[in-house]
Amino acid sequence: MTTLVAGPILTASGDISFVAGLADGSKQSFQVSQEVLHEYFGARDGSITELICAFGYGVDRILDVAESKHCTAVDGAILIECADFQ
Repeated sequence: MTTLVAGPILTASGDISFVAGLADGSKQSFQVSQEVLHEYFGARDGSITELICAFGYGVDRILDVAESKHCTAVDGAILIECADFQ
């Protein structure tokens, strides 16, 4: 089971970054695009309150996507985009 280890943190670009603890015991950084938070989780604008609330609303689905995108060969954050929810 994937769990939230750190975050969510609003980035300068308006995306949300977080660290997930993955089912295999590893930890990985991810970044959820602001577009995902608007399109799928109800953020009405780019305010920190709206984006963090939208992340909280969708955290289970976001963590599921994070687990599916996990790759041990990646340095840095893995971007979660709208295409990941289609």
